[in-house]
Amino acid sequence: MEGTELFAVKIMREKHVNTPEKVEKFMNEVRLLSRCSSPNVVQIQHVSIAGTLVKSCGSKRPAVYYVMRYAVYGEIFSMVQDRGRLTEQLARTFFVQIIKGNAR
Repeated sequence: MEGTELFAVKIMREKHVNTPEKVEKFMNEVRLLSRCSSPNVVQIQHVSIAGTLVKSCGSKRPAVYYVMRYAVYGEIFSMVQDRGRLTEQLARTFFVQIIKGNAR
């Protein structure tokens, strides 16, 4: 479908943001990603820190949700986990993309 955008929703359980230090670290990451304007950096669209995660058994837990543009090829971390070591050429390509993303 033309004009359709894909988004991903990440959910963080409360235990990942249950101290002032963890909240600050998370908010710093959100601020940095929100300021980046690069095709090589996933763009955050929305953050909700007052979310609720409803488990399949019906129990509820506090959670943080954030919506970002869908990364078709996933994360570099996942690729390395799945494939193992990157070739020098592929690592060089990712390195250049990361540097360009941080330079803006």
